[in-house]
Amino acid sequence: MRTVLVLGGYGFFGRRISAALASTASLRVLIAGRDLTQASTTARDLGLPVQHVVALDAHAPDLADGLRRLQVDVLIHTAGPFQGQDYAVARAAIEARSHYCRFHSMSGQDST
Repeated sequence: MRTVLVLGGYGFFGRRISAALASTASLRVLIAGRDLTQASTTARDLGLPVQHVVALDAHAPDLADGLRRLQVDVLIHTAGPFQGQDYAVARAAIEARSHYCRFHSMSGQDST
């Protein structure tokens, strides 16, 4: 079973991506972000167990350690806003040996 972590999994794009992935039995989908209440609500709405809710900050210096500890195969980064973000999350994914994908709105607007 592959582990997919959706960072910002309760926001505009993250929730939709999480919902699409949650129905795939061969995936362990983790809903992650800074707001555990929103992550928990999303997981419950998608029928995911509470163990699939993760408190994770994209700006944390130990992000790569967290990804390794959770055995994340794929990190989907949807946490915004994206303006001014650097490559720290991508670098953490590389360090943790996780695949990395980033989604954001074309207009620069983000509702997460």
